[in-house]
Amino acid sequence: MYTSLENKENLSRDLWIEIDLDALASNIRTVKQMVGDSGVCAVIKADGYGHGAARITRTLLENGADMLAVATVDEALEIRARFSDVPILILGEVSPVLAVELAVEKIAVAVTSPEKLRAFSEALRDKNRVVRYYKSKRLVRKYEEDDFEQEGVGVQRAEKQFRVSEYDDNLAENFGTETSSESMPKLKVHIKVDTGMGRLGVLPGVRMANAFAELASLDNIEIEGVFSHFARADEEIDVLCCHSEGEIFDRKGGAEDRFSRIQAERFEHFVDLLAQRGINPRIVHMSNSAASLSMPQCYYSMVRVGALLFGISPAAEPLDSRFQPVLSLKSRAIFVKKLSYSTGISYGHTYHAEKGEIIVTVPAGYADGISRRLSGKMDVLIGGKRCRQVGSICMDYLMVKGYDGVQVGDEITIIGFENIREDSGSEQRNSAIDSAAGSCHCSESVERNDLPERIRVEELAEKMGSISYEVVCMLSKRIPRIYLGGTTP
Repeated sequence: MYTSLENKENLSRDLWIEIDLDALASNIRTVKQMVGDSGVCAVIKADGYGHGAARITRTLLENGADMLAVATVDEALEIRARFSDVPILILGEVSPVLAVELAVEKIAVAVTSPEKLRAFSEALRDKNRVVRYYKSKRLVRKYEEDDFEQEGVGVQRAEKQFRVSEYDDNLAENFGTETSSESMPKLKVHIKVDTGMGRLGVLPGVRMANAFAELASLDNIEIEGVFSHFARADEEIDVLCCHSEGEIFDRKGGAEDRFSRIQAERFEHFVDLLAQRGINPRIVHMSNSAASLSMPQCYYSMVRVGALLFGISPAAEPLDSRFQPVLSLKSRAIFVKKLSYSTGISYGHTYHAEKGEIIVTVPAGYADGISRRLSGKMDVLIGGKRCRQVGSICMDYLMVKGYDGVQVGDEITIIGFENIREDSGSEQRNSAIDSAAGSCHCSESVERNDLPERIRVEELAEKMGSISYEVVCMLSKRIPRIYLGGTTP
């Protein structure tokens, strides 16, 4: 559900997510500046890490994204229905059954073995499969696309007509002839190399290089890219904050001497083996968000970043002030009571409140993505003060230990900042971040009362024994998203 800030008072429930598109734009421009001539692939799988992939895509493209990466076919098709020309790569495993549709939609796929590459090629030559596909696409398909107003963040839902391809029945019926084969678009593939992740991909070596060389002449396949993935780059960053811009790249040792460096060497060797056999993919990519911060020698022709785009640290340490948080999770107090007697709170009475305590009920629970593992561990912000969550987190509610003065309707921050005016924009937000508690840019002369409180995604991740990625990806689609800003430079 999308809405505007002005309509916040009319939301169907007192829980919402605010997405700062100006911060998102700033983050990707920072990445572009950081990687220089290398391209930037914006990873927006899992509904853009919970930020709303379809809505944030335009901001990413307008501010420097060269390619988009997703995990599944459905995610790719959702983006393609709204953006007809942007390059899209599916990072996950894809069935050859879908080869025809992906070729027509100009969506690139990861190939995890020579056998898989051959299977894609054979599927593209299957006349019956092609005929069935094109016949099914003669029917006009409807889809909804968000049509955002030029001014403000108002959203107008509009149904549009969309025809998947311009190929006619003759091409489908006569597929297999020389003419129709030339008209059929090639399927773009990226060879996935397992350099140490142990998940997907070919093991780098001469045997695999030879196997791909034997298939390089397939006339319906374009080997557009080759890529791998770091397994421990997030653990090997020890210089994410508290130093000036550029220092992170000058530091010796660290990740360069550890497993990430070994993975990079394996990858580079395999790329060389392919080149020796006449395979020279246009796009070579390996760096994720963590490696993009610490291993500039591995930028190659493109980096893949997800967490950095959203101002989320890929490691335990917080990011420096160049990257701004994009997502905030807000709610309102819907019930406040001052106890006249001691009593247990929530399921199992894991918390016993004393007489006189103020208990605030918040309409957010584990069905919204607030993990039950956070029960009794997390804080929220009410009126600029940290308040501890108490008792077991329920499916739709959680309870908080409040203080005198808290009233029904008071705004509550679950993730993000308190004490920043909603109409202040990113400039004030960035200034506040620079001086926030825990930032390396704080001056000792700054009074604590002048600093905005903040609940970081990384804080919640640590308390639930997980990583920041999981926190935002768990946020349910039933929570309304409000999109702020979004002007282009």
